[in-house]
Amino acid sequence: MDRLTRVFPKKFSYTFAAAVLMLADAAALIASLGLSAMLRYERYSAIVVYQTYIRPHMLSSLVALGVYICIFSVYRLYAYAWRFAGLDTLKRLVLANILGLCALIVIQTVIDGSTFSLAVLTLILITSTVMIGTIRILLRLLSVGQKYGSRVMDLLKSDKVVKRVIVLGTESHSVRVLGAIREDMSARYKVVGFLDDNPDVKGLYIGTSRSWDPPIACKVCWMNTWSMK
Repeated sequence: MDRLTRVFPKKFSYTFAAAVLMLADAAALIASLGLSAMLRYERYSAIVVYQTYIRPHMLSSLVALGVYICIFSVYRLYAYAWRFAGLDTLKRLVLANILGLCALIVIQTVIDGSTFSLAVLTLILITSTVMIGTIRILLRLLSVGQKYGSRVMDLLKSDKVVKRVIVLGTESHSVRVLGAIREDMSARYKVVGFLDDNPDVKGLYIGTSRSWDPPIACKVCWMNTWSMK
């Protein structure tokens, strides 16, 4: 759980985080619109671009902005508070952005009778995806840094040798032990494999760790210990 959710009640922290992210997404969408128009009409000043190309579509753009946020919410881009920047999130972000752009075109056609040029619309799609994706990456790095930053520094400063261990058995509790060791960045252990005398699981990989029978496991431990000398 993130540090923010430890400080505030769970429901409040989620609502607060989602609201902050919605505002950040709205700011990114507005910035992408302005940047796209400036890139398309770079020979004009910012004032001319605003008055000529953006201001006539101001109302429809604001309506579309609300629709964008609703679409992002439907695609669950606010479902996990501060935890972002996965491949699944990127996929949902691209799909939501494409649908939002289609909504922008429809809204501008209905309200204004015209839309931004194709070049501007294309630039909006690209720049908004990059900006919103960057926001999520930065928040993800911030969340990971708050959670593991001090542990990583302690580990880097430590001169202790990483100990190699073998987990007994291949049952569910053994898998939980492996997960706990790998998730705890302050733990100075490396799982060499699993020890199990069941021939049916011999050679089975759990994650990146292999299951060994007792004689081979002893040999593996001896080789790893010798290689560290």
